[in-house]
Amino acid sequence: MMRSSESTQRNHRSRAEGPQRPLAHGRWLTQVFARSVAELSAIDTRVLLQQIIGVDPRISSIEPTPAQIKKYKSFLVRRAAGEPVAYIIGSREFYGRDFKVSSATLIPRPDSETLIDAAKELLSPDFNGRIVDLGTGSGALLLTLSKEFPHSTGTGIDISKAALRIARANAKSLGVKSTFKFADMRDFTVAKKFDLVIANPPYIKSSDIKKLQTDVKDFEPKAALDGGRDGYDFYRAIAKLDILKPQGIILLEIGAGQASRIEKIFVGANYKLIKSFKDLAGITRVLAFKL
Repeated sequence: MMRSSESTQRNHRSRAEGPQRPLAHGRWLTQVFARSVAELSAIDTRVLLQQIIGVDPRISSIEPTPAQIKKYKSFLVRRAAGEPVAYIIGSREFYGRDFKVSSATLIPRPDSETLIDAAKELLSPDFNGRIVDLGTGSGALLLTLSKEFPHSTGTGIDISKAALRIARANAKSLGVKSTFKFADMRDFTVAKKFDLVIANPPYIKSSDIKKLQTDVKDFEPKAALDGGRDGYDFYRAIAKLDILKPQGIILLEIGAGQASRIEKIFVGANYKLIKSFKDLAGITRVLAFKL
């Protein structure tokens, strides 16, 4: 998931927003909180208000209650301070489904949908193998694959117990029977190997964390961002794991400009690059390997 400023509440399957019409709440909104609103985007303010009143404010003339206005003000304060909208409302859409998120999890981003598309291209629709998600976070990747390949079985691991609680809640709400375990991807061992290994590991250089935008560096979990001195610590660790079946596939999300270095790491561990996949911006975002 691209570690940059937060994408707004949409994914690449949603229709592009047309010209912004004046929000139905614009008059009272300007009156109650003009300064904060001036600092925020129209989409942010709409999404936050919709979370409170339950309808799209562009097509509703509902006047919020005093209690709703108070709550909305608190949302605006949080957003003006840089907190991502997804954390404020507690959810984010990914591949057409809503996922609970918290400050213990990375926010799912459209870039990560490239990994789902890659899996759908490489696997048959009736794929019934075992999937493991290394560093599952909210479970967005694993649970999406479990929905797209309903005959598969999934396991997600993470070193954050708080993140695992979110993942389990998402599995329950989506009706997916996945297993989530407390484990470190860097030394993960199994008795029974997997047909598909997926990971969106931390890949930001430690020294670059402070250069990230406020809504990322100050709010998203550092453990899910920091890839070590050169950004490749977790890729080196994954390449050493003995968890993939002989005919299995590893799908890795990567950062911009990292493809060549990561390919060398895995080729050096006796893997073969099957294919690389670009995101909508034309950036190589996912690498697929096999033994």
